[in-house]
Amino acid sequence: MTNSASFLQPANKTYSEKELTTGILFLMKEYYVGAFCANGNEIIATFENGQRFTLSINEIKEI
Repeated sequence: MTNSASFLQPANKTYSEKELTTGILFLMKEYYVGAFCANGNEIIATFENGQRFTLSINEIKEI
């Protein structure tokens, strides 16, 4: 497992929706047992008990 300190970023670092989706997908694969795939800025999670979830990552832009 990777040292969590390596994930620390400067406060001014910005992330794209794709970067965040990829990072969350990685963490889910490490933590949960199931099938996971990314499609654009969405993650589809399927678990052994038949449950399925869609997670959508969208940046909230300031108005």
